[in-house]
Amino acid sequence: MNNTFNINRFLLLIQKQWLSFRKEYFLIVGVVLAIVIFFYSKQVYDISKFASLPNAGDQHFNLVGTRTSLFCILGVLYVTLIASAYFRGLGKSGSAIPNLLLPASQFEKFLNALVYTVLLGFTTFLLLFYIVDYGFMSYLRGILTSQYSTWYNGEEIVTDRLAYLVPSLYNENIVYAFFAPFLLNAIFLLGSIYFAKSQYVKTIVSVSIYIAICYLIIYVVYRIFFADVIQLEDKNVKEYINPVKLLSAIGWFITVALWTITYFRLKEKEV
Repeated sequence: MNNTFNINRFLLLIQKQWLSFRKEYFLIVGVVLAIVIFFYSKQVYDISKFASLPNAGDQHFNLVGTRTSLFCILGVLYVTLIASAYFRGLGKSGSAIPNLLLPASQFEKFLNALVYTVLLGFTTFLLLFYIVDYGFMSYLRGILTSQYSTWYNGEEIVTDRLAYLVPSLYNENIVYAFFAPFLLNAIFLLGSIYFAKSQYVKTIVSVSIYIAICYLIIYVVYRIFFADVIQLEDKNVKEYINPVKLLSAIGWFITVALWTITYFRLKEKEV
């Protein structure tokens, strides 16, 4: 099979892979959805119990603030599990041979992996979380007063204590963090095809060791070359380099590099 791209063949590959990947996909999505619904149900129940009391929500509005933590934690687990599960079958001879013999190019197979783990995976998680959050928060906004006013320097400040999750996540620097889920996808997608067994655990261990080694190297270099250095000029590094933009650029570079390595690893599997 040559390495060209054919749209009809690619669409047939998507349909074929869905038959083998859908059970594990629905299992992961179902578990995540159950956790989200249970969390929101518990939060809404705790808040609703005090809805009839004076200033009822004041001491319980902090409960809804944990939504952001839940979104991030579940998002990390979901993204890594979906990516780690996709190429898992290539580690078993029984399922690897049929997958490798599929009449599609390596590029089409790799692109198909991104469709399921990035396009479909990310969209499903965001849509499910948004629907659940919108439903439960709309119910709370119907039984409680969501807004309250405070005065600061003669100016009235209106705060929404029951804001929906999407607006509350907005931040001017959030765009620079968009690389994070894609980077996690690239890491665990590579781990799923690189390791033959226990891909998820081995990927976590490998990444942890790599991060520890990098941190140790940076710390040693700092201690050797910069620990006793006296700054003679009062210059702020942030005036020349934006650390947020730099981190984002490095993150996107590593993501593309890992996807490239995954593609060539897939080609090696078929040799």
